[in-house]
Amino acid sequence: MTKTLTANKHLRLRALEERIKESAGNIQKSGLQIGEWLIEIRDDELWAENYNSWGEYLKTIGEELVGKSWAQSTRLIQAAEISRKLPVNRCDVTPIKQELTASHLSELGRLAPVQKKADGGAGIAKDYGSLKTKDIESVLEKAVELSSGETPSVRDIRKAVDHKLGVDRAAKAKATQKKNNEGVDVAGYLLGKAGQIEVITERLAEIPADAWKLLEGSHPGLAERLATACDELAELLRS
Repeated sequence: MTKTLTANKHLRLRALEERIKESAGNIQKSGLQIGEWLIEIRDDELWAENYNSWGEYLKTIGEELVGKSWAQSTRLIQAAEISRKLPVNRCDVTPIKQELTASHLSELGRLAPVQKKADGGAGIAKDYGSLKTKDIESVLEKAVELSSGETPSVRDIRKAVDHKLGVDRAAKAKATQKKNNEGVDVAGYLLGKAGQIEVITERLAEIPADAWKLLEGSHPGLAERLATACDELAELLRS
């Protein structure tokens, strides 16, 4: 059910929407600020005059505002929520905040606990508001260690989060490889997998753009995760 905004809120909505449009040309630099503006629109219910819900507003106008799919708006909001939990008074890790992109923050978001979806839908969602700054601090410390004191890469952050969560990707990979190699010809195994990957690639190429947008909305970061895995596989095979 829609409701009438006050004159001040109406003006604020228009001002925020204009700022978002003006800043959308440089998502890399302005992404977190755009996320903060979208959070203000959401939390102050500035959308409520012409839309029945925040989700309806975002899906209707998100692409127009950000210049990409509405799922991009969702990712920027998540990044801004995670950014609020970054340490602000640690001289050794605080400066890193300025260098973190939405992809870095997405990895940090894995530290957030899960909760049932607020809209009552199926599945679970991350509760970024319950992220603990001390957990992020320890992860950033580890990431800086992994990067030899430089600004951590997304992979450094991922490894540090894995360490915090007790995820051992190498052990899992070895266990899977051992299981797959038991009684299996390695060359035959790889030939079969190569064929499967080629078929998967062909099928993915046939997916329409609208379907990708829906996927990004329901599973933010999944496509990027797959791309990262493919990059790591390519690096392994070429080494």
